[in-house]
Amino acid sequence: MEIEIDKEYDGVRIDRYVKKILADKPMSLIFKMFKKGDIRLNGKKVKENDRLSLGDILYIYGKAPNKNIEFIELSQDEMELIKKNIVLEDENFIVFNKPSKTVMHKGSGFDYGLVEILKSYYKNNDINFVNRLDKDTSGLVIASKNLEYTRKLAEIIRDRNINKHYYALVKGIPKEKEFKVEVNLLDDGTKTIVVGENKGKESLTYFKHIKSNKNISLIECKIESGRKHQIRVHLSHIGLPILGDNKYGVRDSKEMFLNSYKLEIEELNLKIDKGIPKDFTDRMNKE
Repeated sequence: MEIEIDKEYDGVRIDRYVKKILADKPMSLIFKMFKKGDIRLNGKKVKENDRLSLGDILYIYGKAPNKNIEFIELSQDEMELIKKNIVLEDENFIVFNKPSKTVMHKGSGFDYGLVEILKSYYKNNDINFVNRLDKDTSGLVIASKNLEYTRKLAEIIRDRNINKHYYALVKGIPKEKEFKVEVNLLDDGTKTIVVGENKGKESLTYFKHIKSNKNISLIECKIESGRKHQIRVHLSHIGLPILGDNKYGVRDSKEMFLNSYKLEIEELNLKIDKGIPKDFTDRMNKE
């Protein structure tokens, strides 16, 4: 079994993660697997109290397979997708403008995702995303080109030295120009829900009302914590559901109107602002 570690499990103890994967196995057996070398990280033996890092490759039940890397044969449309949406790149990282309806990783019924396409485009198996967007959310994401820079970017994100801003189109009109939502969230396995103070994880989002047309409003969002579906749940919770959000919002569109439009990392002197997406403006003008 080969697993690539994503942002959600960066910094987690390896034994806790393995127990999550092998939920039907007793810890005594899992500890024996560590001793025998049946659990390896990046091809090397590890101790149960070692910690995972973003981009690590975990192998369970044996050594890393000795095989040549096989890249995907990209279609012309996939090649154009990459060329069209590269916003900025250097020798260490890529800032990419992810379209809506594009998955970032393989799984959940998809044979491959954006990261596999990028790896094949650059013929570089070390490419990894350090931030993620839902399939239906569009906007700016960062991919590292090497493991060393993956860890550097992961540390920046873990220390919250990154500013991410979103635009959302919602049904309804906010009562205030600026407001915030601060609640505890819990992933119940099906969706993210709002729970009491002693449950789940804390979450905080700042919002700013930009403009409205009839009963649709453009909202700017800035997250202070990175919980699953955070913006979507927060806006739904206060009665301003996102248009096109089939899980938490208004099922009136094939597209979900949530876009990560601005990204700032002071340490890298990085500041990108894509502005209000054209399709957001077009939708508001239809009202």
